[in-house]
Amino acid sequence: MSLDGPTVVVVGAGYEGKRRCYERLVELGARLVIVDEPGHWSESLADQSAEIHWVAASFSGDPNVDAAATLAVLERSGVRADGVLTFWEDRVCDAARVAAALGLPGNPPEAVDAARSKVRTRELSARLGLPTPAAQRVRSLDELFAAAAAVGFPAVVKPEFGASALGCIRVDDFDSLPGVYHRVRAIVTPEHDAIFRAGNDLVLEQYLDGVEFDVDLVLQDGTCVFASVSQNWPTAEPSFQETGLHIPPDHNKAAVRKLVDLSVRTVKSFGFRRGVLHVEGKCTGSGPRVIEVNAWMGARGSTRWSRRCGAST
Repeated sequence: MSLDGPTVVVVGAGYEGKRRCYERLVELGARLVIVDEPGHWSESLADQSAEIHWVAASFSGDPNVDAAATLAVLERSGVRADGVLTFWEDRVCDAARVAAALGLPGNPPEAVDAARSKVRTRELSARLGLPTPAAQRVRSLDELFAAAAAVGFPAVVKPEFGASALGCIRVDDFDSLPGVYHRVRAIVTPEHDAIFRAGNDLVLEQYLDGVEFDVDLVLQDGTCVFASVSQNWPTAEPSFQETGLHIPPDHNKAAVRKLVDLSVRTVKSFGFRRGVLHVEGKCTGSGPRVIEVNAWMGARGSTRWSRRCGAST
């Protein structure tokens, strides 16, 4: 395959709503090579633009296997990449490995892995001395009872790998554990959502009080050069499905600033050096706490809203 100009490899195109990302990259002068599974909607992008090429690879959910598969199809296709990226959470670990293997800019795979796994996020945060809620991995109902005895109530059951609060439920007592466990177990399957190819372990972690925020960051050479904060509206607990948000936040400015500072400290401590990151956290009665780190650009129009409303830096 011969392409003129800078060639950017996209590892996994995600859902069709991300089409605008790829159209915009072409507008900026990039040539795209999209790698995705056979039959994926993104194959149609190659029919719409001469600057977009599409190649097929099968994804298993194991980032080492999937990165190797991606590298193999790129080599067979004769692609010489100038950059590697993804806008799709399922593929962030794969993309980090592909970039590293090709010697291209990217974040360390170990940093991306720690962010991708909610268990590893808690474990690494604790080792680094960052404030983080108590949490334990759960593989069975017996382990859930044991974790609850250690973590206490209220607590939150959630998948180790997941998105959009899928399978995240608050629990307040031991009697609730069996019902919540079986409810979440029924959801956390690859048949329900491909994101669970990465694994189906659960996490029980300490419930965080307070107001939740999304903190979007841009890192350049290890320095945070941009930060934007949106304030989430209360959810209908025990579910944590989002009900809405607004930007800029109207919460206490000093508390929000502390959350931004903790978010930046967390991602840098994890080893992130560049790119756009999406951190979710809360201003709690005990201070700022990070809920999760995401090695991808925030969705739901956050870029557009930040431009309209301004952002803190």
